[in-house]
Amino acid sequence: MGTDEKGRIIRLVATVSVIAVVIIVALLRSQQVFVVYDYCSQVRELIDSAKNEITVAVYLIRYKTPGQCPEELVEALVEARERNVSVTVITEDDEYNERAISFLRENNVQVLIPERFIHSKVVITDRCAVMGSHNWTYNAMHKNIETSVIVCGNVVEGIKSQLMEAVR
Repeated sequence: MGTDEKGRIIRLVATVSVIAVVIIVALLRSQQVFVVYDYCSQVRELIDSAKNEITVAVYLIRYKTPGQCPEELVEALVEARERNVSVTVITEDDEYNERAISFLRENNVQVLIPERFIHSKVVITDRCAVMGSHNWTYNAMHKNIETSVIVCGNVVEGIKSQLMEAVR
């Protein structure tokens, strides 16, 4: 087994472990937990149904081919902003993200670049949070083995508070 393969296995185990902890904590708190089986569709549905607020924290965001996933998620954030939903995106100042950052800012979406490295992958709406391993990239949506869960209920506000505290 090569070093790269060992590294992938360690990352997979770490991701699964974090998700397992989130599920256990949510179940103990009587929250609703769902496994994401179609990330683009499920996250798009949450973005489209948001009435007040959306916060996205993601390491990589691709905006290359409008209308495809993950680009449609970036476009959905702009549509939400046009519905007067408060939208904040937290991401890295990385050349991979430049087109997405420019598109979002041109369309009045608040983009924050934290001083500390952001490796989170979370989408928080009024009622639910999607957490897991999905970056907003073509490979994450169509090629990689990724795992994310949706948590709904009272725990969502705590997730957002912890994220925003870490970003400050």
